[in-house]
Amino acid sequence: MLRTDAAFGEHADGRASRSRRPSLLAVGSALLIVAGLAVFAFAALRATDDASRAAGGEVATGLNFSCYAFRDVNRDGVYDTADRPYAALTVEGSGPNGTLLANSNSAGFANFDVLLDGEATSLVDRPGTYSFVATAPEGWMITTDSTPRAVEFVEMTGSPTGLAPSGQCEPFGVAPLLTISGTTAVSAVSTGATVTVESSSGARLDPSVSGDSFGVPVEAGEWTVNLASDAGAESRRVLVGDVPVLLSQLNPDREAVQPLPRSVVVGFDDFTAADTLTEVPNGYAGLNWSNWVSTHRLVYAGPGYNNVGTSGEFVAYNGSGNPATVSSPEPFDFVGVNVGVAWPAAEEFAVEVRGWRAGELVYSDTIPGRTAGAVYFAADYRSIDRLEITSAANWQVVIDDAEFRLGS
Repeated sequence: MLRTDAAFGEHADGRASRSRRPSLLAVGSALLIVAGLAVFAFAALRATDDASRAAGGEVATGLNFSCYAFRDVNRDGVYDTADRPYAALTVEGSGPNGTLLANSNSAGFANFDVLLDGEATSLVDRPGTYSFVATAPEGWMITTDSTPRAVEFVEMTGSPTGLAPSGQCEPFGVAPLLTISGTTAVSAVSTGATVTVESSSGARLDPSVSGDSFGVPVEAGEWTVNLASDAGAESRRVLVGDVPVLLSQLNPDREAVQPLPRSVVVGFDDFTAADTLTEVPNGYAGLNWSNWVSTHRLVYAGPGYNNVGTSGEFVAYNGSGNPATVSSPEPFDFVGVNVGVAWPAAEEFAVEVRGWRAGELVYSDTIPGRTAGAVYFAADYRSIDRLEITSAANWQVVIDDAEFRLGS
């Protein structure tokens, strides 16, 4: 079985490669997209193309047959203006030549080589029926028709590859399964804690509980999570949108602090319209930022840079994988953030979040990092003056749409 993973841009040991993204002027292939077909002139031919044409010689070209993958934000099974390109969706192509797996790139395209009597790496190298089917990542679902897309290829004299398809690969939509999950403090677990989840209409759900962790499937909407124990009680209101929600630790022993009045949401799309990156400056949203980089989703090949984004074209990450902070001389609340990791190898390590108040560590949580897409971390950190987000193993953590509350 063949597999193409070039879109990930990693070294053999799993480290992220940052040198593979060419500039627009240095791209060694010409792109032509017609009815779902991406036609590329191979980079090796660029230097000889003009000479070959002048001599009347043929110029060999390769053709990609593409299946498009999208994040189905509104879960309607149709690719529309609400949706976003989805990276690293595995699509299996099969036909007379065997089977090949391709991962969608940052633009959303899973590409399969087409060339009559081509090399062994070409999935489509002869006439026949080929099928294409996508596999959703763990915790996700296919929202479009999940049956294989069957496409007939026939010989066609004069076509770029000698073959032509009878149709296209209809797009594959994906969306995460919605859940509410979290942990409870050890003191609550040891005193017979119970956790319940209630909808705005009064429907009650009993989460599955394992040790200090709990989780329950939900639908989009407003929910209340209730913790009851001999040590005390705590309730959290949660708004579930289009991503799963992870609550910070429920702890009835924690001192109650009133929320600050003014909410601000930052999406990191304010600095440049260019396909580039920049350091997030102090003063953004009235806060001080250290080691946060705002980047366009296409600057790096890591699938998390694309998939964790929930609005606009830009996300933020911790530069060089080092800890990144948000701080202020005045207290602020950290309401929550959409969070994931940039590279597949980073999924082995937790994202660590900490909040300080006057030099005292008052909040500490860990988040499983995923490249498949964001989880909304409902932090509810109140009256802190320093927030730190990092990876347990110095990988890049990706965030978008962070919400804070300020005092004025």
